[in-house]
Amino acid sequence: MRSEDSLKNFLSLVPSQREVCLIIVNDDQKLELSQTLRDEGYSLTSNSESLFDAIDHKIKAYFLLEGELPKTIRDIIIQYPTGQVEVFDNKEMKSKVVSPEYGETAIVMVASDEQIRKAEKNGFNILENVGLAYRR
Repeated sequence: MRSEDSLKNFLSLVPSQREVCLIIVNDDQKLELSQTLRDEGYSLTSNSESLFDAIDHKIKAYFLLEGELPKTIRDIIIQYPTGQVEVFDNKEMKSKVVSPEYGETAIVMVASDEQIRKAEKNGFNILENVGLAYRR
């Protein structure tokens, strides 16, 4: 099976998952992977607020881990499988809560091996907290 076909097969399974899914890539593959994700109906989210909005609006979304994993994203990864995600809205100065609609909502994190190791060094084991993982 071609690599592109296996990636599309992986992405077809993501909406049925109750956890955030992970795609492990080299940094130089992120641009190409972003195009594939968009072609498959995934929207890029740039921060925890846009990721929260994607869950709230039942959108298939992905985020590219750049640098360190923000605590707000870690919180979403941990809370997503529980059926309730809570974030603090700094503009409105109050908590917001949303319940993921599994089957409609899909969240994919794209990260490199180095970023995964760095997160683990900082006390968060990504691999223990995500569902399906795909290595590109």
